[in-house]
Amino acid sequence: MPLISVVIPCFRSGVFLKDAIESVLAQTETDWELVLVDNNASPETRAITDLYSQNYPSRIRIVHEPLQGVTFARNRGILESRGRYIALLDDDDMMYPDRLKLQRDAIEAHPETSIVYGLIDKVSLDNATILEQGTRNTVPEWARKIFPGMSSLVFLLPSVMFFEKKPSLEKRLFDLHFSPCYMEDDDLSVRMFFEGPFACIPEPIIRFRVPSKEFLYEKRKNIVFWTRNLINQDYFFHKLRNLCMLHRDVCDPGGFRYLKSQWLREASFPFFSYEKGVALGRFLLQKSLRTRPLDLKSWKMLIRSYFPSRLRKRYFRSEIFSDDPLPEQMDRKFLDNLFGDFHDCPYCQKGQ
Repeated sequence: MPLISVVIPCFRSGVFLKDAIESVLAQTETDWELVLVDNNASPETRAITDLYSQNYPSRIRIVHEPLQGVTFARNRGILESRGRYIALLDDDDMMYPDRLKLQRDAIEAHPETSIVYGLIDKVSLDNATILEQGTRNTVPEWARKIFPGMSSLVFLLPSVMFFEKKPSLEKRLFDLHFSPCYMEDDDLSVRMFFEGPFACIPEPIIRFRVPSKEFLYEKRKNIVFWTRNLINQDYFFHKLRNLCMLHRDVCDPGGFRYLKSQWLREASFPFFSYEKGVALGRFLLQKSLRTRPLDLKSWKMLIRSYFPSRLRKRYFRSEIFSDDPLPEQMDRKFLDNLFGDFHDCPYCQKGQ
C-alpha cells in the first residue's frame, strides 16, 4: 500500500491538469499513489486522465463521482484512497518537487498535528510568471475577532492540505452542504484546527494558478451560482456560531456582530444587478447597520444606493441590469433570516 494518496478532483481544467499530474510525478518522495476523481470531467480533461492512468497504471488510477461539486469529488477521492496520508491538490495547481517529502517529514516529527500546510507561490494563468512569492494562507479580520489569541488558526487552500487518514475519517471529510463549492475549505480548516494544531512548512510548496475571469466563467458555467454561495455562507455562519458555543473559552461571541455586518454588506452587491433587487439590496445594508451602527463602509454603500441610476450602476459594478425576476429563493423571508438565529434551506432537507 502507498504511504501517501494524492487526490485531484477533475472537472474542466483541460490542459492545466497535465501540469498538475506532472508535478506529482516529479516528487522526490516516491511512496505515493495518485487518485484522479472524474467529476463529470470535460472531454479534454477526461482525455488527459485516461492517458496518464494508462501510462502509469501502478501509480495513477481514476475513480468516478457523478454528483457534481468539489465537496463530493474530494470526499470520493479521500474515501477511495489507500494511503496513510492524504495530500490534496486542485486540478489547475502544481506541487513543487519536495512538497510531499517536506509534509511527510513534518507530520511524522509532530504526529499531534491535524494538518501540515505550506506557503504558496501565486503564478500567472500560463504558469510563466510568479505574481506573489511565498504568500501565507489567509486569516480574515472577522476570524481574528471571533478567535482572539488563536494566532495559529489559518484558512487553508485545499491544495496545501496534508493530513492523516485516521479511523475518525468523517471529521476529515468536506461537508456536502457546501456543494458544489464555496466555504467548504474554510469549514474544514476550522474543524480540523479544533481537532489538533496546524504545522506550517516555511517555504512555498505549490504554485497556485491565478485564474482569469474568462477561465473561471468557463469552469463554473451552469454549476456555480451566487444564490447557492449565499446559502452556503449562511450555513457556515451558523456552523461557526454552534462551534463557538462549544468552545466558549477561546471564542468571543461579540465577533459575530462584526462578521454579520460585513457579510450582510457584501451580500447586498448581487441584488443591485437586478432592476427589482435594489430595494432588497438596501434592506441588507440597513440590516448591516442595525448590527453595527458605526460601520462607515455600510453607510457609504447605503448612501450610494440612492444615487441616480447611472452612478449607482457604476459604483455597484452592475452596468447591465437584468430584467429577469430575482431567483425564487432570494425573497424577503430568506433575507430576514440571513445570518440570523437559524438556518433552513432546501439543501439541508435534501441532506446536501
